[in-house]
Amino acid sequence: MSYELDSIGLSNLNNSAYLVLFLTLLLLCLYIVPGTLLLKKFSSYFTIPSYIIVLAIFGGAFIPGWLSAFGNEFGASLISNLFGNSTSITSWMDSLTAPVVEESTKFLCVLLIIYLLKIKKLPEVFGVGVSVGLGFQIMEDISYVANTASESIQDVVPQVIIRISGSISSHWSYTGILSLGIICLVTKNKNISRRDGYLWFISPIVLHFLWNSPINEFELNGIAIVSAILTTLTIIIVIQIINQLKSLNHDTLRNNQ
Repeated sequence: MSYELDSIGLSNLNNSAYLVLFLTLLLLCLYIVPGTLLLKKFSSYFTIPSYIIVLAIFGGAFIPGWLSAFGNEFGASLISNLFGNSTSITSWMDSLTAPVVEESTKFLCVLLIIYLLKIKKLPEVFGVGVSVGLGFQIMEDISYVANTASESIQDVVPQVIIRISGSISSHWSYTGILSLGIICLVTKNKNISRRDGYLWFISPIVLHFLWNSPINEFELNGIAIVSAILTTLTIIIVIQIINQLKSLNHDTLRNNQ
């Protein structure tokens, strides 16, 4: 927990700058509050106990972050040693490390919660995945904004806007989709097609890769067209999953094998 919170404490800001940072961080509630309310509605519909969601959010906020930080650092070092530090390699570094490292660490957190709480239903798996991803996403956004404040307090608001604009095709959706996909494939659930299982397993990694890549910087007449496409695809997959889960509400992880 101290690792996740250190970035705020080490910002070296004066009191007025801290106030600006705090007030700006409140803007993150523009996605956190609606996201939490939608998650509550989802958990109520599928009768998922609230303590599962709360525990998963806290787990996602304080478990995968430090593992991902070390993993990303190791991955970047490995790639640099193998391919050098050219501008092209550096520009692709985040897309080459984060999708594998961060999705792996978040999924390990999901697995831990599934094991500890003896989760047996697919809606619960998706709910836990979304919650872990949301917790991770919130802490990552706070860290990005705090680090930006350390460099230039004037850049804090633009950074928050960037984090909010990318809050849909982000960790909550990636982790929820990937976790459900892997669990469906591993348990060989007969009510979920292998095609859907592989789609849910692979798509978050691809989406994460593209979002972090230089490709996402492409604009058409000032419109971030790639970001819009990735966000749309994410929404479509999430809706598809929810519709599937509605028809399998009482399905267990190993049902109908």
